[in-house]
Amino acid sequence: MSRYDIINNLIKKYGYNSYLEIGVRHFECFNRIDLPVENKSSIDPNYDGVTYKLTSDEAFKSMPKEKKWDIIFIDGYHEFNQVLRDIRNSLEHLNDNGSIVCHDMLPPKPDFVDMKYCGDGYRAFAKLRMSDENLEMYVIDVDYGCGVIRKGNQTLYEDKFFVDEFNYFQDNRQNLMNVKSRYEFLKMLYEK
Repeated sequence: MSRYDIINNLIKKYGYNSYLEIGVRHFECFNRIDLPVENKSSIDPNYDGVTYKLTSDEAFKSMPKEKKWDIIFIDGYHEFNQVLRDIRNSLEHLNDNGSIVCHDMLPPKPDFVDMKYCGDGYRAFAKLRMSDENLEMYVIDVDYGCGVIRKGNQTLYEDKFFVDEFNYFQDNRQNLMNVKSRYEFLKMLYEK
């Protein structure tokens, strides 16, 4: 199971019709999303053929507040503050019952926190797991971790977490990130 499988399962389950991808990287994921091309939008400052050839901050700033999507995939610049801004901006442009999917939320070892791999964007997800009870959040343990965020409610993770300590993250990631297996994810979607 990969990131696009997660996204396509959410599209199927909730009947989504609109998609935004932040960070297209050769359109590898974008082209595998099961929606007509006219229902898909993209943000990336480095690639031609995107909807918004801007940074995500610039793109969101240029959008009218009424512009909304059913599902938004965040796979742009994987730095903590940027991912946190991308999540917050995405929540402002998310339709009711919409979903956000964030890539690289479970870096497997300290080397992968480097920006050429997963980066430290996982810290943004962890921060919201500890501070925003009005979200429903979990990470599927596939493809370096695909975090799902929906408006709803959650029990906050309340242990003391020093965001910069990767060892703490590794030892506590199951509860901190509310990790689900691919099977648990599919069961959650289709057995409700």
